[in-house]
Amino acid sequence: MAFSIRRVKKLGLTIRRPRKVQILVGVMLSFTWIAGVLISLPPVSSQLCRLVVAIYCSAGVLIIAAAIYFLHLIDEYFFGSLRTAAPLGAVFVAIVGLFAYLISAEREARRPFLDKQLEDCVRLAEAAAKLPTSPGTDAHLTNWEDAWNRLSIFSDANLESIHSKFVYLDEHHSGNMRDNALCVARMCRVMVHASWSVIPGLVAEDPRQEPICQ
Repeated sequence: MAFSIRRVKKLGLTIRRPRKVQILVGVMLSFTWIAGVLISLPPVSSQLCRLVVAIYCSAGVLIIAAAIYFLHLIDEYFFGSLRTAAPLGAVFVAIVGLFAYLISAEREARRPFLDKQLEDCVRLAEAAAKLPTSPGTDAHLTNWEDAWNRLSIFSDANLESIHSKFVYLDEHHSGNMRDNALCVARMCRVMVHASWSVIPGLVAEDPRQEPICQ
């Protein structure tokens, strides 16, 4: 090696290996972070983006490892490094607290919208369950159209494209009307979970992952 440990020692530098207490704290914090991410996952496992979940888990572990190593460079004694880095830690905690407050305030501002979105998704699911099993009949179709018109104010582009696709199928008599409507209602549920998710980007909103949409 061109840059060997022996040469480092000649330069008067020392390589300090993390002690057991630092490694133990890092492992405990890493497991806590991963558990927190997994607990916060919405209950739509078929729609979760596993790559995003892996990125969140890995990023947290890397940040914890970097923080533990930074404290180790300050002082080999872990609690001594905490005392030395306390002012810097206070600034970091203040910044995190500010971001947490802004996120909480933004979510509270969106709560009326999200509540209405959830209410109209429930209404759409009830209308879908009452639709006939074959196209060409008008029973309960008005309720379905009314429910969708109400929800269209709160829907996103993904749900609108799914609705347009299955309306086309029903108009051309190539699908089961109620199953297609139930697929739209199920994807409406996925949209709600994506909107309410604490961690952004976790829900993919992919109809190919829903059995009823196949």
